[in-house]
Amino acid sequence: MADRAVAVLQGRARQVAAGIRRRATRDRLDASRRLYADLAAAYLTNKAPYLHYPTALAAGWPIATGVIEGACRHLVKDRMDLTGPSALMAWAPLLSVVGGRRGRGRR
Repeated sequence: MADRAVAVLQGRARQVAAGIRRRATRDRLDASRRLYADLAAAYLTNKAPYLHYPTALAAGWPIATGVIEGACRHLVKDRMDLTGPSALMAWAPLLSVVGGRRGRGRR
């Protein structure tokens, strides 16, 4: 599975989708399991024009999902409400990693 995630990050979402479908056919998945494979493949195929991960990673842009970004936003807001901005300075390195800044050489 990790190799497929890396392939998507390298801009090969359509190829990953085709591989999911091929494997589902080869393994003769039952209808309920095939449905999930087809849904995952359809998602990757339909969203491929918008999955510009190689560009984003090269530029150091964030690539986190909305769920992760939303969780970070709420975390920052909660901490700001409780302790003020000075407490967030300790969190800054973590937030920059979660925000996708590792591509700029920061760790």
